[in-house]
Amino acid sequence: MEREPSTQLDVQTTADNNGLLVTVSGELDMAVADEFFHIVLKELVGARNLVLDFARVPFSDSSGIRTLVHLYHHQANVGGTMRLINTTQAVRRVIETSGLAEYFGINDVHGATPA
Repeated sequence: MEREPSTQLDVQTTADNNGLLVTVSGELDMAVADEFFHIVLKELVGARNLVLDFARVPFSDSSGIRTLVHLYHHQANVGGTMRLINTTQAVRRVIETSGLAEYFGINDVHGATPA
């Protein structure tokens, strides 16, 4: 069964002295992955630490995972950090299967703020 790309993604950002918290709602797929990347990069200006809250992301395809890898590399290149919190089981499974969980610092602490 082939999936049709989702076209709805909501991205909310909260910046503080510790970094940037990005709360994502919707499917992270090829229809929105590039837009998501550019939104996060724009908001990251001046923020050293990036926390992505994926509590409301029920699905991510390979484009979404690729975008997470690009964000991770961006943060590493500028001396920053990136971690995921509150990942849904489906997204966590894809990340763990791909061997990326330790790089993304997956954490399920609700209410976390950028570290």
